[in-house]
Amino acid sequence: MITIKPIMEQEIIDLINRGRFDGDVDGVCVTDGTTYMGNCLFKIENGIVLFLDTTIQDLALLDGAVRAAVDAGAREGTTGFDFNAECYQLTHYRSVFFESLSGVIENKKLLGGCCGCK
Repeated sequence: MITIKPIMEQEIIDLINRGRFDGDVDGVCVTDGTTYMGNCLFKIENGIVLFLDTTIQDLALLDGAVRAAVDAGAREGTTGFDFNAECYQLTHYRSVFFESLSGVIENKKLLGGCCGCK
């Protein structure tokens, strides 16, 4: 069974981050049973979720991780999300799922219903 859950241990986030990103970095990890499928690092700043890096290669799994992080951010009051343009997998995800949108994407485009149409 695939699970997507927050990384609660700061030491694990620090190991994954390796000092690359400043500030309060959060993360989610994806597993399939006991098999580790990857992680996604993000931070909440200026009212948005900013995705920093990911090791998740499968776009469907990355979509689940992005949705989990955006939902977590929305519960803390964020209104949108954006992606680090220096991470290929994140820019690829954005080009597939949000091709026509530039800049910060409103949460409702991801969490607001079928295909973000509501």
